[in-house]
Amino acid sequence: MPKIFVKVPREVLKHQTLSPYEKLVIMLIIDYQGFGRVKRAFPSQKTIASDLNLSVETVKRTIKSLKTKGILIVGKTRIKNRSNYIFSNRI
Repeated sequence: MPKIFVKVPREVLKHQTLSPYEKLVIMLIIDYQGFGRVKRAFPSQKTIASDLNLSVETVKRTIKSLKTKGILIVGKTRIKNRSNYIFSNRI
């Protein structure tokens, strides 16, 4: 199976006010967005926690912080326990 890489904006990696957890969550959401034209991702918080080996509570706090900073926009989906994650232009 070929290796798949995630392209992360340099602004995310060098951002001075983002915590390491915030950067990890951003990178994973970018990965879930894939290569489509519509930049949306739908992983559950449980999936994010599992993929990053973090607790669900840590993921909840991290997503809340990213929303408060205006970096992440979170919407509801029709799928149970899923949210729609979209990045703002604040990074």
